[in-house]
Amino acid sequence: VIEAGLDIGDRHSKTSVIGKNDKGETAIISSYTGRPLVSYNVKAYVPLNFSTGGLNSGVIPQIRLNGTNDSFEGRPVLSLLASVRGYITTKTPAAGIYPRFGIGAEAGFYTRPGLTGYFCPNIYGQAYAYLPGIGKAHGIRLSATVERHLASGNYVDATASVMPRGFSTAAGQAVIGYPVRSKLSFDYALPFAYLDWSGMCPAFYLKNFELFIHGDLFNASGARTVEDGNLYSVGADFKVRLANFLFVPYDTRIGISYNYNGGSLYGRTVEKAPATGHHSVSLVFSIDL
Repeated sequence: VIEAGLDIGDRHSKTSVIGKNDKGETAIISSYTGRPLVSYNVKAYVPLNFSTGGLNSGVIPQIRLNGTNDSFEGRPVLSLLASVRGYITTKTPAAGIYPRFGIGAEAGFYTRPGLTGYFCPNIYGQAYAYLPGIGKAHGIRLSATVERHLASGNYVDATASVMPRGFSTAAGQAVIGYPVRSKLSFDYALPFAYLDWSGMCPAFYLKNFELFIHGDLFNASGARTVEDGNLYSVGADFKVRLANFLFVPYDTRIGISYNYNGGSLYGRTVEKAPATGHHSVSLVFSIDL
């Protein structure tokens, strides 16, 4: 399967160099060119399917190239990700969210071609498992993710999703420089109240409600100048599951997410993103395509 995308005009393109900021510190200095930004991506993957005997299984190697007409030190800004994912699961119960049993893993390599002297290449790995919960339709998902920088360049990109839920992207910049970052996650899915209510048709069809109880533990290590540390979040998501929402022929989930945030590195994230608080509330909206 080959997919490609092109986007023009979100903003003006930028040219960036390494220089001194107003405080005399070494930093990335950027200026706009006046030309529209052109972003493109190409992804190719092979969905190898080995499902048989009631088991869903497969292996998916993938390569993805992203690029823009921005420049950094006179060079084009590109990123390349190569990964492979494998899985084997039982079928998901008709009233459930997760497969009753299953395991899976993914590993990948990320780099910025032509800019490895400035940006560290990364490797990452993730493993996950599905287990049955207390109720027949309940399910548990356990996962472990680790990301490691392969060099000691001044700048890094986050490849894997290792920040605990409830922390903002800006807060994540406070701990992105640690060479090794990892996350353990627990999710308990609890669907309930199968109403199958059509009183709001044709706007939407109400199927049921869902409660997700979850927790994340993040660990950062390997930095020379600062101590190792951790972050955590515990919380829950409450969602309404709809069908044919505004005539979209897929299941749609709308809800709210709450997380309590903490950890030994919590103060560092607040310095980077002052809006970060112990309590985080956000809206949830997703469509199952």
